[in-house]
Amino acid sequence: MATIFEVLRRAEDGPYIKEHDFDMKLFKTTSRLVKEHGVTFNPDVVLAADDQMADGLFEAGLRLALEMGMFCTDTSRIIEFSDGELRQALKLAHKRWCWARARNARILRARRFDDGHPDDRLRWLPRHSSARSTVPAGDDVVRQGAADSTC
Repeated sequence: MATIFEVLRRAEDGPYIKEHDFDMKLFKTTSRLVKEHGVTFNPDVVLAADDQMADGLFEAGLRLALEMGMFCTDTSRIIEFSDGELRQALKLAHKRWCWARARNARILRARRFDDGHPDDRLRWLPRHSSARSTVPAGDDVVRQGAADSTC
């Protein structure tokens, strides 16, 4: 896995690209990968419970990271990672973490499809919420102060 020093070196030495050009390439690459991997959006289902969709979304995201790299806005350089580096980072990522402190503390855990744990980040949504109701529901949560530990 790349050390933080290696990532910083790549941010200085990686391929140069203008931000606008990166954004345009990102749009085209994302559009292609969405089609290739069968990723769809149903506004009536915020969290799809479909193994094939989850696998397609993961593979499309991994391919996107591999093909595009990560854009460093400070240097206008692309930080590139190998497939092995990305997969190793996913394996080593924290499985649980805490947001905020004291009464605002929220323990979040890495999820696996059908693992039986509720998604704590979206606990305020109705069980069968749609994208049309998500924003108003989120606004209500913020007004009630229930989301003061999330971004």
